[in-house]
Amino acid sequence: MARQVERVRRERGLRDQGLIRRADCIFVSHPKSGRTWLRTLISRLYQERYQLASDQILEFDNFHNQNAAIPALFFTDDNYVNSVSADPAAKVDYRDKRVVFLARDPIDVAVSLYHQHANRTRLHKKDLNEIPYDMSERSLFEYVSEHPQGLRHVVDFLNGWEPNLKEMRELLLITYEELHAAPVDTLRRVMTFLGEEFSAEELERAVDFASADNLRALEARNFFNNSRLAPAAPGDPNSHKVRRARVGGYREDFTPEERERLEGFVREHLAPSFGYPGTW
Repeated sequence: MARQVERVRRERGLRDQGLIRRADCIFVSHPKSGRTWLRTLISRLYQERYQLASDQILEFDNFHNQNAAIPALFFTDDNYVNSVSADPAAKVDYRDKRVVFLARDPIDVAVSLYHQHANRTRLHKKDLNEIPYDMSERSLFEYVSEHPQGLRHVVDFLNGWEPNLKEMRELLLITYEELHAAPVDTLRRVMTFLGEEFSAEELERAVDFASADNLRALEARNFFNNSRLAPAAPGDPNSHKVRRARVGGYREDFTPEERERLEGFVREHLAPSFGYPGTW
């Protein structure tokens, strides 16, 4: 099994390395940081401008192949390329590229990861990423605070990128929290970084389309021709891609003592430049 996992990770790493080289821009984030939401927002802008089918989502060059004016965009969690990179710690594969880095409060990310792994992650991906098969053996707090794929993994991911962000040829750093608080302005910054200009009305329509309530309703109807936005178990809200979509939602999941322990870990171990834990 270990050799098979190593082989598959290498194959996926080579695939992703090729996509990085060909991409016009790369969107990097830890899983469950809002990357699919941002992908859907951008997809909607291009759908309306170029009269593309509304049930599509950007997948590297699928929009570009329909209209060459649309850039090839690669959305990644920087997972598999580390298996083949000449220097994964220095992020050398990304350095001569245009990069949008999306950060999110790591405690919110870790909570969302728990539900993702418990309700959506397929067995072969659990094998590839050392995720336990039976998540019921661990409480939410135990998983977030103690499991190697929990909070520590999210913090290590952000810390691994933090000193390298300034080394990118072109970089835009945004956060899930600012995208949540000011979606139109943040989306405008992203599109300007891509060299695109959209009107306030276009941006507002995209934000309305990609609102959490609308995406949950569309996901429940299997509207999208894409498994990224499809429930794993219809009727179970925790199996949906779009779950709570909240800022600081973790505060409802833990006791005050548990919250302080998790927030203390972030304060002690995460690079302070990210600004977590926040005051929202």
